[in-house]
Amino acid sequence: MIKKKISGQRTVLTYDYLWHNSFYSLETAKNTNKGRFYNLMTSEVFACFSIEAFLNHIGSIKISEWSLIERCLSPKEKLILIASRANKAIDFGKRPYQSLIELFTFRNFIVHGKTEIIQFNGELTKEDSPVLPNTKMEEYISLEKAQKYLDDSEKIMKNVHAFFNKDEFVLGVPEFSNWLITQE
Repeated sequence: MIKKKISGQRTVLTYDYLWHNSFYSLETAKNTNKGRFYNLMTSEVFACFSIEAFLNHIGSIKISEWSLIERCLSPKEKLILIASRANKAIDFGKRPYQSLIELFTFRNFIVHGKTEIIQFNGELTKEDSPVLPNTKMEEYISLEKAQKYLDDSEKIMKNVHAFFNKDEFVLGVPEFSNWLITQE
């Protein structure tokens, strides 16, 4: 039997996988009531994760000291630094960048979750269950917000990509590889 050797490289674009997790979780939430809240939560969290993964991707390419500084920077600081390297300014008061602030606030509620006790008073006019107040976390979760965050996460990635590249930014190719096979 002839032995063959293989060498190669596989590049996995984590941000693309994370963004697609957000996309498919939102699609599931749109198409079924069962588990909708959890699918919306997943969509929003993964939209957030995809942005930070993309910033880490671009940062590692464009900023030589990225591996030394990236863990010390918030996602907002990462975006500001990357934009400054391209002589661009970010307006966090407008979409899509406004969503970055909202998403990471929401993410922090999830990552640093705490039990919330909410006091409330009111009158029960029907014999049905009362409408209970939302927690801070729940205020972020809705079909409309999940769609906004998914759309804005893609726009942020496209915009940041355009800071440095003329070619179109495309999601949907989460990895690529090449290899060489030789015979002994």
